[in-house]
Amino acid sequence: MSSAQSKERHYQQLASKMQNIARELSLTQQNMVVLAKQLDSMGKLGALHASQFMAVTRLLDAEEVESSGDSTGGR
Repeated sequence: MSSAQSKERHYQQLASKMQNIARELSLTQQNMVVLAKQLDSMGKLGALHASQFMAVTRLLDAEEVESSGDSTGGR
């Protein structure tokens, strides 16, 4: 094999690897877009769950105050 043929083969291998890298980077970019959307949704979901937790806590506290008021009022 001549030097020119060897060099051509190496360039072909390099071109193939560069195409693979470009394809993988494109896929990574798409995945990052999906990740950004999912993180935004997770933030909204976290805020929703926190507000539900606070609302339930407030209701339970109100029930506890009412029940303790009923038990002390009957004495």
